[in-house]
Amino acid sequence: MSVAYIAGIDLGAGASKTVIINEQREVVGRGITRTQANFDAVAQSSLQQACD
Repeated sequence: MSVAYIAGIDLGAGASKTVIINEQREVVGRGITRTQANFDAVAQSSLQQACD
C-alpha cells in the first residue's frame, strides 16, 4: 500500500518555505530556509527540513 504526499515550496525574496501534506490534507512536515542566490539548493534544503 502506498501513501501519497504533496510538497509545496514557496521561494520568496527573504525566506523559502516548504509544507508537506498527506492524502487527508494534514500538514505532516514544514521547513523554512533563508533564500540565497542558488534557488535549487534552497528548495532542496527547505524540502529536506520538512522531511525531517
